[in-house]
Amino acid sequence: MPPKYSNSEDKLSDKVSETYSNWEQQDQLIFMWLLASMSPNLHSRMVGCVHAFQIWQSLHLYFETQTRARVCQLKSQLKGIKKQDSLNSYLLAIKKIIDTLASVGSPVDPAEHIQIILDGLPSEYNPLVTSIISRTDPYSVTEIETLLTTIENRLERQKQEEQESLNMQANYVQFPGGFQGRGQGYFRGRGQQNHRGRNRENFRGGKSFGRAPSRGYDKQNNYNRPICQVCNKPGHTALNCYHRFNPQYQDSSAQQVSNSSKTQQKAMVTKGNLDYQSNVSALMAVPDTFYDPAWYPDTRATNHITANASNMAGKSTYTGETKLKMANGDSTSIQHIGHSYLYSSNSNKPLFLKNLLHVPSISKNLISVSQFCRDNNVKFEFTANNCCVKSQDSKHTLLEGHFTKGLYVFHNISVGPSVCNSVTTENSNSIRELPNNKCDLYRIWHAKLGHANYKIVHDVMNKCGVSVSKNSTFSLCKSCCLGKLHKQPFYYSNTVYTSPLQLIYTDIWGPAPIPSSSGSKYYIEFIDAFSKFTWIYLISNKSQALQCFSHFKNMIENQLNSKIKCIQTDGAKEYLAFSKYLNDHGILHRISCPYTHEQNGSAER
Repeated sequence: MPPKYSNSEDKLSDKVSETYSNWEQQDQLIFMWLLASMSPNLHSRMVGCVHAFQIWQSLHLYFETQTRARVCQLKSQLKGIKKQDSLNSYLLAIKKIIDTLASVGSPVDPAEHIQIILDGLPSEYNPLVTSIISRTDPYSVTEIETLLTTIENRLERQKQEEQESLNMQANYVQFPGGFQGRGQGYFRGRGQQNHRGRNRENFRGGKSFGRAPSRGYDKQNNYNRPICQVCNKPGHTALNCYHRFNPQYQDSSAQQVSNSSKTQQKAMVTKGNLDYQSNVSALMAVPDTFYDPAWYPDTRATNHITANASNMAGKSTYTGETKLKMANGDSTSIQHIGHSYLYSSNSNKPLFLKNLLHVPSISKNLISVSQFCRDNNVKFEFTANNCCVKSQDSKHTLLEGHFTKGLYVFHNISVGPSVCNSVTTENSNSIRELPNNKCDLYRIWHAKLGHANYKIVHDVMNKCGVSVSKNSTFSLCKSCCLGKLHKQPFYYSNTVYTSPLQLIYTDIWGPAPIPSSSGSKYYIEFIDAFSKFTWIYLISNKSQALQCFSHFKNMIENQLNSKIKCIQTDGAKEYLAFSKYLNDHGILHRISCPYTHEQNGSAER
């Protein structure tokens, strides 16, 4: 800041020096520029400032205080941060806060960075934390992150192994406690159903005389021994069974079962008290070699699944890497993918099984409830003892199932290519061949019915006993697109403008989601048709459009020494208010047709 007076004489006469005058002029320009560039909420903090450097000092003091508060907040977050989700997200959260501190001028020391990481780790990382703290040579942050990532992978693998060991407990099948006797299969007493014998499956009945307790060496846990799910013999589990790698093996009791639907009702009651027969029946392990032809609805399944490839009407080998994930967390491979048809005695039309997966290792055929409803326009109804599938249109029952052993099951249905090649209606003896491509069938009847919409075609074909898939699977009909157009094509204009202001395009844009620093939410633009030069004015409301045009007209006509001949707008209300003003100044007003923004294309773009 130069001195205001050159000497004492000038000070007495109040004569300001030329150097000070030039500086003061530049200072005031900077002063006004700073005020204009600020948001309105900062203007109140600049009260009392006369020079530009005073504004800078006020801004520095204000933002320095804000920065200190922000630094305190970030450091408080660092102290309270803990590992909750994955290690990667935990380390990234710490790195983000530390980078923010560095950007505001408060960097964090690497040693403090490492300490913050270690403080937020759970107790399972305590051995690693102890070894890091006791190390003489300090680690770097990168080395700490690498060590933690390695430990996390080991912990995850250990948890997975523990979970697998817990899942293996499903292979242990035990008898209810309370059997008594001297040895394996030995029961003695005068209680109800008196059994006596020293060999397995050697029972001799008697009458009930009242003395129920029998003798034995281990009164509670003598028969609480694991039963193998492969060979059904006691004393070992399926993991240690000699026959576990033989997929063709069946124990003698399982070979006597005639069909798969009865195998789940058999119980291993060859030893033990017969009073526990109903409880022991739930403990039987069914070998994987039995095939269940019934179909089970599953609300959690994303696709239909079958273990028998003969159930598929069309199939192709699956070459992808995706595996089928089951409820217990295991994954199994998919052999084929295809489709099939499902028939019931209650329906004369086939029901589609799209995206049917062939998984040989699955034990039951599953119907995906969500996919089945979408593909066949049906709904499922579940009651206490029954379930049924009904048509959404006719409310007719198409499938009926029953509740058996905790599951809903459909028995009397036929699935496969042998029953999917024809459909026989109740009112006609003719057989309609099902087309291989439902899209081609829909397009043929769509054209035969005069290019009717999907609902009409769907209703007609349903009444004729022919099923059509969803409309979303069909492509657009080109003839319908051309025949139903209600607009003529727009061609390029051949009009050539030879001088500025012959025609002005204008349009209003807004409202903006975030207002400008001056509170404006809209802007109005004026485009010269000759030069394509554009002028933009910020406005707070659309009602300011006429005022902006008046300012624009006075400015542009004065600068170019020419008059505006014509203006083109859309039919918005704010432009209808231009009519009187334009008539008074002899300016033509061209308005585009309703809902035809193409006519005002230069402004709309």
